[in-house]
Amino acid sequence: MTLIRGYNLVLGVTLCLAAFLAIGSMAHGMSRYAEEPEDVWLLAFWAAFLTPLAALCLANGLCRRLAGSIWLRAGNLLAVSAIWLIVIIGQTDPVIVVAGALTVLGPLPALFLSQTRAAAEQGS
Repeated sequence: MTLIRGYNLVLGVTLCLAAFLAIGSMAHGMSRYAEEPEDVWLLAFWAAFLTPLAALCLANGLCRRLAGSIWLRAGNLLAVSAIWLIVIIGQTDPVIVVAGALTVLGPLPALFLSQTRAAAEQGS
């Protein structure tokens, strides 16, 4: 349990930094928007994807009471589904595959742990 919470905290901070870097890089990309607008749109996509994922990982790591919350379970399930979808789409890029595998290790164990905890609470 502590290992999963600790990994989620580290992952959440790392994803926050990545989202801030994507947002910061958009300023440079806007200066060249006329030449390459795809760069700005791609950075905007990553910033919009990484920000809620970072918040979810931080919630998984910080909030012990929220672990059984239906909203957090649904968020973890949605995050796992979105990560695997991006990995399937970008499977030719090894960076996407490795990053997706490292990132899914945050919400997936938290999802399994919350399901196990909910089942244990119903049984007792």
